[in-house]
Amino acid sequence: MMSCSKCCGSDKSAKEDIQIDSDISGEKDEILLQSSTRNGRIPHDERNHSPNNEKEDYGKRKIRELVCYYINHCTLHGFHYVFETKSIMRKVVWLTILAVAAGFFFKEIKTSLTQYYLYPFTTTSTIQYPGALPFPAVTICDFHDVRKSLHSTNKTKIADVISISFEQLKETLIQSSQSHGFTKPTAFFDTSDFYVFYSSKGQTCYTFNSARNKKNSLKSNKIGSKYGIEFILNVQQPSYSKVKESGFRFILHEHDELPLSREGFRVSPGYVTYVNLRLEKEKNLPSPYKTNCGGRSLKYFDKYSSSSCYLELLTEYVIKLCKCRMWFMPGNVSVCTVRQTTHCVWPVWEHFEQNYNYTCPEDCEKTTYHAKLSSALFMPQKLIPMPKNDYLLKPKDMPNNTDDAVDFIMENFVVVKLYFDDLRVDITEQTPSYGFYRLVGDVGGQLGLVLGASFITLLELVDLFIMWFYFWLKGKFKRRTSRRP
Repeated sequence: MMSCSKCCGSDKSAKEDIQIDSDISGEKDEILLQSSTRNGRIPHDERNHSPNNEKEDYGKRKIRELVCYYINHCTLHGFHYVFETKSIMRKVVWLTILAVAAGFFFKEIKTSLTQYYLYPFTTTSTIQYPGALPFPAVTICDFHDVRKSLHSTNKTKIADVISISFEQLKETLIQSSQSHGFTKPTAFFDTSDFYVFYSSKGQTCYTFNSARNKKNSLKSNKIGSKYGIEFILNVQQPSYSKVKESGFRFILHEHDELPLSREGFRVSPGYVTYVNLRLEKEKNLPSPYKTNCGGRSLKYFDKYSSSSCYLELLTEYVIKLCKCRMWFMPGNVSVCTVRQTTHCVWPVWEHFEQNYNYTCPEDCEKTTYHAKLSSALFMPQKLIPMPKNDYLLKPKDMPNNTDDAVDFIMENFVVVKLYFDDLRVDITEQTPSYGFYRLVGDVGGQLGLVLGASFITLLELVDLFIMWFYFWLKGKFKRRTSRRP
């Protein structure tokens, strides 16, 4: 164990001062700490040194003075007792106390680090009440498999098929209207307000209030079923006699999302379906937390979302195998023809769905529209006789006979009303439960509790090693210069 009796005393009241040591060669002034002895006497080995011997011993002397000064002034409680006391028993006791305290400290450090690298988080839920809520994009898909009709069509360009889809929409869309309670006045909508695409099941889908139409999104500022959007749709069962299901599939989503693989909910003809909307926002944590939200960069999209990730992976897969893309897919590759669509795109898409192993992380910020459904029996007598106007269209295959018309409406008409029952947003947010500053606080608390030290104590130790290395180099340099002739 190192003794500092030659260069420093054990009495805490002894005075230490700082002197400036100037080299004969005109080196820069440096601040050195020199410890005086208990009685102020000069140690025996410091007397009668020749200049050469002083240069030889410069490094060792300064390092010894530095260490002694550190021992007497270290803010680590009890540390100086190990060196200052003459009693061996006392030295052992204090050394044992420090060793046990250090062991407990490092044990707690290990526990804290283990907890930190688990990256735990908590989920908090809050509710906000804004003055208006963004109305969702509404995607409507029929149950007819367009792949069967494409095989028999004589069209070659997919643009012609899209035009046919909009013609079918005119027959399907009996009426769509927006009531009071929106930031825009009451209005009726037509086919130009819809964006068309194909789903993964081969169904033709039409999206209302989509950002792809480059129109301002709707916002609702009132609640209740009378202040929403109403769709009256025609199933056209005579045209789709081979379809096993009757009705439509509705998907509620964000305006910039293309719900290629979303299920949504189904509505049947003969009923008025009331859809009570509830808006929820999720805020997830990125890597290294387990949610790993947005942990994948996208080529075609600036903002990450799981739906955009799916669309991009599907697009690259289709382009790779078919050398073309569907019109709703991103990229600059040419759009597939009808033949390429039927003979390549659909089989490749089906293979992608069933066999392609892809991973799309969760969104960091996600908006979800939840739907609570209720229904009532539709009263077709209210529509008979159907008025002749531009907003309530009479199907061309609807009978003129009243009884037959009632049966036709009950079998083919779907009425859906979407509205908010409450202008509230449910926010679910993930927050780190044991972050970096919590770790630093725990380490500092244990350091102060068991060792009586602080972060400054660690800096003192770093300073000791830096100064030790400095004086070691300085002494080595002086010895080298003193040996020169």
